[in-house]
Amino acid sequence: MKKAEFEEILVMLKSATEKKKLNWSLAPNDDTLFYTTINGCRVDVSTYYDASTMSNKAYIEFYNTNGDSFRKSTYSENVSKERYNQLSDLYDCINNQYYKIKESEQLIIEGLRDMIDDE
Repeated sequence: MKKAEFEEILVMLKSATEKKKLNWSLAPNDDTLFYTTINGCRVDVSTYYDASTMSNKAYIEFYNTNGDSFRKSTYSENVSKERYNQLSDLYDCINNQYYKIKESEQLIIEGLRDMIDDE
């Protein structure tokens, strides 16, 4: 995979997630790993703290239709900060969609406003 193709995939994954065109699932054994399937190919995205390097890391892994991994890219906030930030932003977008964070925050705000306005 060329650098430009990889960049395009990251941008399109985030865009499709934001537009709710792409559904992500949480891995059953790892509460930091999200995955989705596109045309039979799985894509994993995760973030974690690496104690050995004392840095946050993010990775994306691609699988073919047979379930074989063909590319895993890991980025650290200390080494590849720009790419780490891009992948971390994608993770946050996925996390927000999966847990409905923005919608929940808005419901809480509306509920509190209604309580205050009723006084």
